[in-house]
Amino acid sequence: MAQQSIIEQLNGLIAREKMRLKTRLLGFSVFLLISAMLWLLMKLGHEYTAHIGYPIELTNPPEGFILVASGSPQRVPVRVKAPGHTLLRYKLGRTSTPIRLSVEEHHPMGTGSYFYLPLRGYLPAIREQIDAELELVGLGADSLRFQMAKVVAKRVPIRLNLQLGMAGQLMQSGPATIVPDSVVITGPTALLDTITHVPTAPLVVNSVEPHRTHTLRLLPPPQTALTERTTTVSVPVDRFTETTLTLAIAPINVPDSLNLVLLPETVQLTCNVAMGHYFSTSAAQFRIECDYNERNSVVGGKIRLRLAQQPRFVSNVSFSPQFIDYFVKLR
Repeated sequence: MAQQSIIEQLNGLIAREKMRLKTRLLGFSVFLLISAMLWLLMKLGHEYTAHIGYPIELTNPPEGFILVASGSPQRVPVRVKAPGHTLLRYKLGRTSTPIRLSVEEHHPMGTGSYFYLPLRGYLPAIREQIDAELELVGLGADSLRFQMAKVVAKRVPIRLNLQLGMAGQLMQSGPATIVPDSVVITGPTALLDTITHVPTAPLVVNSVEPHRTHTLRLLPPPQTALTERTTTVSVPVDRFTETTLTLAIAPINVPDSLNLVLLPETVQLTCNVAMGHYFSTSAAQFRIECDYNERNSVVGGKIRLRLAQQPRFVSNVSFSPQFIDYFVKLR
């Protein structure tokens, strides 16, 4: 019993010493952290000279040219003097109003689309526009390299961005009227070569609208300009239902000396049709064809069918079968 009591006393003593050690270490860590923070604050209060990238905006390209953002710098390297805490904010990405530099004094770099701008003459303009808390000491580069492209124009169609609501129970029941239906777009040649249309802002329709008109903004691609900002749109919207029709298959490209026998000769066609056109919808408004010239394009001795004609007021058209048997006989 005496031996067990001594062991318990020793364990208690060790536990108390560990607690004292942890307390001392914690106090020392707090003291060290406070000292480091005070030292850092003192150091950041001193003035330093450093290189930073300051945001710029290039302006005034020559007539008939446009600045290409992807080939132009977004910052100019400058050497500035300021307190350490100010420089730290800029190093961490502080946002500032860009310095506006005119490119009127540009010089070509060979025969391509790149140019350079000597910066020595822009020192007063940069000093005037840079943040007041920074003292401009010098520039980190002698010139800026940037890209310009010739401006061209072409006319492209306007594409309606229609979004129908009511949980999918609406459909466009006829062609949209767009005035104007096209627009002249200007921009760099390389960019305009890839543009086939200009979209409108989304038109969200949540109810039946037979004749309502909307004025929509046009959304030009970046680095382009449009001759029109808006367009007027009228698009008929109606509820829809499903209908099924039986259509005869129309053979095409069959030689006059042959007769193409189809098995079967009809298909079942299903589609969504606007309610206003339900009773006027007929099989004569659709056309299902089979091309004699494509008889060998399908493995298995069948021939493919395709939908060659449908009215504008239907959607989600499907038909069955899509491949049929056939045989050819002489007339």
